[in-house]
Amino acid sequence: MLITETTRTIVYCTSLTVGIVGVIAAVRHLRRFSRKLPTAIVNAKRSLAHRVLWSLPIAGLPLGIAGFAWASSHNIEVLLVRDGHSQYGDRTFEHRFGRSPLELVVAKGNKESEPLFGRPCWTVNASSKPIRLVRIKYPTSYAHFVETESMTVLPGQRASDCYFDYYGPRFAPPDTLQSSLTLVSDFATWLTWDGAQ
Repeated sequence: MLITETTRTIVYCTSLTVGIVGVIAAVRHLRRFSRKLPTAIVNAKRSLAHRVLWSLPIAGLPLGIAGFAWASSHNIEVLLVRDGHSQYGDRTFEHRFGRSPLELVVAKGNKESEPLFGRPCWTVNASSKPIRLVRIKYPTSYAHFVETESMTVLPGQRASDCYFDYYGPRFAPPDTLQSSLTLVSDFATWLTWDGAQ
C-alpha cells in the first residue's frame, strides 16, 4: 500500500497524541488506585458516562501504538510514474511512501540492494508504457554526453532509485557540460521515455 506524506504525517501526529494522552491517563489512573481510599466509595460518586470517558484514553493507548507502528513501516520512498499531462510531457510524477517489500516486480537488470545511507528508494512505472532510467557522463566539458547505463522499466515494474536530474524527452540533459547551468558534476541521471508515445 502506498500512502502520501500527508497521510503518514497525520497518522504520526494523531497516534502520538492518542498515545501521550493514554499514558497520562494510565499514570493518573494508577496513582489514584494506589491511594488508600476505598475504591467502592470513589466509584459510587461517579456516573457511568464519566467512568467510560475516563477509561477511553487508556483504551486508546494500544491504538496509538499501532497507528505509530503502521506509519513508521511506510518508510520506502517511491516515485510513482503515471499516464497524464504535466510540464514534463505525457507522464506525471508523484512521491509516495510504501512498506517493504513492495508488491511489484523488479525491472530486468536491476539489483534490489539496500542503500549505503538512508532508506530504499524506488521508481514505480504505473503508466501504460515503458520508461527508461539513464545514467549519463560527460567525457569532457565540450563533449556530448554518453549513456553509461540504461534500464527499461516496463509497466508494473520498479527499479531502485527515485532521484533524477532530468525528466522526460522535453527536459533532456544538455548536450555538453559546458552548456549546463545547473550540473556541477560530469555525471547525471535521467528518467525518460519515447517522446512519440
